[in-house]
Amino acid sequence: MNELEKYKFPILIILILSLLKFLIVPTLTWQDEVISENKLLQRKVSKVANLIEDEQQLTERLEKIESDFKDISKYFYSYENEQSFRLEQQKLIEKQLLKFELKSSSIGWQNTVSIPDTPLIRFQLQYSFTGKSENAISYLVQQQGVQHWQEIETLSVNVRRQKAGRLGQMTITVRLSFYMLNEETSNG
Repeated sequence: MNELEKYKFPILIILILSLLKFLIVPTLTWQDEVISENKLLQRKVSKVANLIEDEQQLTERLEKIESDFKDISKYFYSYENEQSFRLEQQKLIEKQLLKFELKSSSIGWQNTVSIPDTPLIRFQLQYSFTGKSENAISYLVQQQGVQHWQEIETLSVNVRRQKAGRLGQMTITVRLSFYMLNEETSNG
C-alpha cells in the first residue's frame, strides 16, 4: 500500500490520461462526426424543401418548354432510317432541279452528326448545279420555302455570260443542312 501512495500522483495522471484517450476523445470525435452528418442532412433537406416550394413553378416551366417544343418540332423532320431519308431528300432535290430546268453536276452527302444537348441529328448534302440565273434564283427561293427547316451552310455562286437584259448562266454549289428529331424524341 505504501508503494501505491508513493506513486499516487503518477498513477493519477496515467488514469486521467487513459480516461481522456479512451473515453473522452472518442466521444468528442463521434460528436463531431454526428454534427457534420447532421449539417449535411440539413443542407439536403433544405434543397429538397426549396424544390418542393418551387415545384409549381418548375412544373409550369416544364409544361411551357414541352409546349414550345411541340410547336417547333413541326419544323424538323421526324425520325426515319438514315438511308431512306437521304434517298428521299436527294430525289426531291433532283426533281426540283429538273422542274426549274437546272442541271445537277455533283451531289454528295456529308457525315451525319448528332447535335450535342439537343434532340436533333444534322444531315448535310453538298451539291452543284448550273442553269439560267433566273431559274437558279427561283429554285433557291423555292427551296427555302419548304415546311421543314433547311439551312444553307455554304453557298457559292459563279455567274457568267451576262448581257444587257440577261442575267446569264449560274453555277451554284450549296451545302444544305437538314435537321431530324432523334429516335427517342420522335417516338416519345
